[in-house]
Amino acid sequence: MSAKMVRRWLIPGMVTMLTASGMAQERASFAGTWTAVTGPQRLAIEQSIAQLVVTDARGQKLTYRLDGSESRNETFTVRGEKWTHVSQARWVSSAVVITTTTTREAGQHWDWLTIYRRDGSGNLQVTTLDAVTDPGPFNAMALTTTSYRQAP
Repeated sequence: MSAKMVRRWLIPGMVTMLTASGMAQERASFAGTWTAVTGPQRLAIEQSIAQLVVTDARGQKLTYRLDGSESRNETFTVRGEKWTHVSQARWVSSAVVITTTTTREAGQHWDWLTIYRRDGSGNLQVTTLDAVTDPGPFNAMALTTTSYRQAP
């Protein structure tokens, strides 16, 4: 599936499902330190009215403007390669939905859709749709959800 198809069909469909399932909910708070239920993954999240800042266990920080305007972030792989992330984040009911295009230094790119939401138990659910659209022979898509408990 091409990046264009992901943007045109799959992303709006997932956003529509989120909107329909949580119309009356208020905006959630994701602020705090979170530990994955099934593994050692950790996230630290800072949140204000204007932005969401997510820092992973390696210390890589991604800052998203919550008004739908473009956010640009750079991260580095364990080998030192720079990746540039161009994102748009917005509220859909009580969830934050982020669409991102990531570009490697060599020019390959792929699209992401990440949804941050709280479940009925107060846990953080992070769902990611990763659509690799490398111009070469490699083309893949993966959908994952990781559950996090708030650390004391």
